[in-house]
Amino acid sequence: MNPTPPLPLLVVAVCTYRRNHPLRALLTALEAQAASLTTVRLGVSVVDDSPEGMARPVLEPFADSFVGGLRYSNPASGNISTARNTAIETSLDMGADWVMFIDDDCLPSERWIAEMLAMQARTGADLITGPVEDIAHPAAPNWLTEQPFLNQIAEYTDGEEPPYGTTANVLISAEWLAKNPEVRFRSDFGDLGGEDMVWFHATRAAGIVHRYALAAPVFEQVPLERSSFGYQLRKKLWFGNTMYVTNADHGESLNRLFLRGAKYVVNGLLRPVKRLRGGETPQWRYAAAMVAIGVGLMAGRFGVRLDHH
Repeated sequence: MNPTPPLPLLVVAVCTYRRNHPLRALLTALEAQAASLTTVRLGVSVVDDSPEGMARPVLEPFADSFVGGLRYSNPASGNISTARNTAIETSLDMGADWVMFIDDDCLPSERWIAEMLAMQARTGADLITGPVEDIAHPAAPNWLTEQPFLNQIAEYTDGEEPPYGTTANVLISAEWLAKNPEVRFRSDFGDLGGEDMVWFHATRAAGIVHRYALAAPVFEQVPLERSSFGYQLRKKLWFGNTMYVTNADHGESLNRLFLRGAKYVVNGLLRPVKRLRGGETPQWRYAAAMVAIGVGLMAGRFGVRLDHH
């Protein structure tokens, strides 16, 4: 009698940098999901990019929690692309059939893994992405949630092919990754940011089949230190600059990108006027944020590159 073959191995890959408390919460959530999985074996790969290996002690209580194993790596590269590529190679080395990405400051929904696998089974896609929902800190200022600073990542129709995704919520075929070794995260975007957008563009160019799982959200926990207006303004300035860099890399007209930035500036300046005329609150802070996005875009045309720090 032939022995029963083992279930496919799914490895959740987590890149982390000095976020021990959120990482512990994430591993606890994954441990809870592992107990209910019947179609895959769950393994976890944690890539700690801190130079001191800060996350290592966090893993110790979870050493026997995952039937597919728990792997720790410490490239200490200071480059998120290097860390993400280490996560891919480590997952493949563990013998993964499927790899999932989630950020260390995110928590998965209760049926995250099951819903992502269900969408893959339904569509046969090699790449599945899902929603990422921002959760503000309880002590965050009201304007952060009253104005549209959070949840800026677009949602798509369940089962459709989205133009992009986010590496905070990914399921991808390990076989596809192994067959396409050139599709990795580019180190030249590892400091600037935008490496995820460039990677998704590369997967699409390589012909991957990509579908969206609306029922499989993850929840990004926005810490209080990222809730200040100064931080949000800097983030939008960086976002605009990264929008320029990534779209320029894809071949979009540089002058068109500059004009897109100018449009953001004009719309930001006009936003309070239009809202006041319509009897709404002016949303001065978000108007300034729109201007910052535009300035970041326009600055890119003159060679300005803002690191994601």
